Amino acid sequence: MHALEVLGRVLVLLGDLLLREGGRLVVWWGVLTLLGAATYPLVFPLCRRLGDRGWGVARATGPFLGAYGAWLLSSLKLLPFATACWVSAAVLVGLGVWRGRGMRDELLRTLRRRRALFLTEEGVLLFAGGAWALLRSFRPDILDLEKFMDFGFLNAALKAVSMPPVDMWQAGSGINYYYFGHVTAAFVTRLSGIAPERAYNLMLATLCALACMVPLALVYSLVRRLRGQNFRNALVAGFLAASLVALGGNLHGFLYGYALPLAKQAGLYSGEVKAYWYPDATRFIGYFPPTNDKTIHEFPVYSFVVSDLHGHVLAIPLVLALVSLAWCLVPRFRRPLSRTWRDLLPRGWPELLPGLLLGILFMTNAWDYPIYWGLLCWTAFLLPLRNLSGKELAARFVAAARWGLLALGVSQIVLLPFTLHFSSIAKGIGVAKDHTPLWQLGVLWGGPALWALVLGGFLFLEGRRRRREGIPTRLSEPDRFGLLLFAYGAFLVLVPELVYLRDIYENGYARANTMFKFTYQAFILLALGSAYAAGRVLSSLERPLVRIPGLMAGALLLAMPLFYPPLAVSGGYAPPARGDYRGLDGLAFLKAKDAGDYAAALWLRDREPRQVAILEAYGDSYSDHGRISMATGLPTVQGWYVHEWLWRGDPQVPRDREGEVRRVYESPGSPEARKVLDRYGIRYIVVGEIERKKFPTLDEAGLEALGKQVFSSGKTRIIQVEGR
Repeated sequence: MHALEVLGRVLVLLGDLLLREGGRLVVWWGVLTLLGAATYPLVFPLCRRLGDRGWGVARATGPFLGAYGAWLLSSLKLLPFATACWVSAAVLVGLGVWRGRGMRDELLRTLRRRRALFLTEEGVLLFAGGAWALLRSFRPDILDLEKFMDFGFLNAALKAVSMPPVDMWQAGSGINYYYFGHVTAAFVTRLSGIAPERAYNLMLATLCALACMVPLALVYSLVRRLRGQNFRNALVAGFLAASLVALGGNLHGFLYGYALPLAKQAGLYSGEVKAYWYPDATRFIGYFPPTNDKTIHEFPVYSFVVSDLHGHVLAIPLVLALVSLAWCLVPRFRRPLSRTWRDLLPRGWPELLPGLLLGILFMTNAWDYPIYWGLLCWTAFLLPLRNLSGKELAARFVAAARWGLLALGVSQIVLLPFTLHFSSIAKGIGVAKDHTPLWQLGVLWGGPALWALVLGGFLFLEGRRRRREGIPTRLSEPDRFGLLLFAYGAFLVLVPELVYLRDIYENGYARANTMFKFTYQAFILLALGSAYAAGRVLSSLERPLVRIPGLMAGALLLAMPLFYPPLAVSGGYAPPARGDYRGLDGLAFLKAKDAGDYAAALWLRDREPRQVAILEAYGDSYSDHGRISMATGLPTVQGWYVHEWLWRGDPQVPRDREGEVRRVYESPGSPEARKVLDRYGIRYIVVGEIERKKFPTLDEAGLEALGKQVFSSGKTRIIQVEGR
């Protein structure tokens, strides 16, 4: 298809999106802007090192801070979650207005002087969010992979009275997973009044937009702080950061999707070249060639394409905000400590913020909690370090320990209501028996490794030049922070080569989850480091004989990770045509597959404002089973088998419940069936095609005798149990 034709079709589809969804897009953007504006005065005093003085951080953290207030009120059973959302939003706005009044002149002066940067950031946010919303409108289905789970968590939070929400696939039990990101999505959904099946896709677009905006603000600020760097150079580096973090891939796409096919055509390669399949870039170690060490190594753009609303994706704004805050806190890290115990206490609200965000991060994706606590500690230790004398090292260690303990203590208080209802799904730490071949590490991490070498070599040569000229050679703080991003990212890549966290996936997949979670964060940190290195080095090349080749080599190196997004988008979404536009309704697929199930789900969702128990067929993970509980947030007795095995830590738990569900459908008149109905307080029983296939001896007449039929559409019926 010709490029201009594709562009024309995209513009037509964009018109369709704005015509049909424009009002919802404006409302969603308005809610997020209000939350960000309310948070801005709260982070403003802490973010003086950022060019936007924390506007990106406020945008990223505002929804989470508001959602935390609602979650806390409902966790303490002070208010129902639906009411708590409005109260928390009002409190956040009130705090923002109160804090903003005291610094109004400074806020206005910042907005006026840096309006070009603010307008650029907002433009990037709107463009990236709108583009991803448009892409999702081609294929909005909340279907396949683990979207059922993610949407079920979102709906369970919307229906919940108190926290944790009841697990939609384990009636009577709270969600035993990292669900706070879904609570945040539910919080914004509640405030906007948008249907959850559309809010799901809007949240994905929001995450993509923030993954562009926050890195832009951070790397812009790092480069702008360097001597001699102007607005244009810093902004280019910021755009590189947005591109590499949100859209960049590893070198797998470039090598296997472009380089090898071209080499094959030119007769330079005689091996087999298969049609490129974009998930291969995330399932490379253990698959090509096949071994008994199958792993996962994903990154943000892959997550955005597959569109599962998982905890590690929902946590992206938080982790980027924490990296930005680590940089902003450097002046406070330098403060000397006295010998009094009062020095250990926080000095105002700004010093509590990292601990608060770390606590929220644990509840969103617990794997990231030790990672970014460690980054905060290392930044506190290394960035203010001026020499390697014993006295200086001891002072910096004590200061870093103070910050680490403070953040740890605050975070544990913040997440205490969560941990009281959470049982870890980990089973200890194991020593890695398998290790990644170096050539595969090169394919996955060769790009950031080259940029780390470029930055290190550049700083070494610059240091030699400065020493010859008699100029002090101490590294600037942005340079040290850039090197720290590389070093810490490399450490995260190394961790699963040494140890792994044990879970139910041992045979053949022992390292998979650990590598997945650690290298996901490594990718983000290394992408930030690469963007900084590119901006730092390329903008500092002055001589034409060096600058022109350097720019060409840098452009090639930067382009290689960006070959992946076209492969992923074309693999996940068909080429656009006017008839492809389907809107943002993520449940439309259910209507097409089974109109009766779709109607039943909407009827139940509208009829029941709270999490009353229902009964439907259980089934294997990644199947269509659990479709009514997923679409409504109303808990069924048993849903996806492997997921509940993982969350409960014992396969016998879902097995026992499966037997109970079968007993009700096949022998509804038995005393055992009545005990099951009473034990879980089941109000509605769903009978559809999935139930009839799952239970060949299903007794429909016996089920109807348990109460009365209250809904029927197509081949789907709902029976309300007598007395409930």
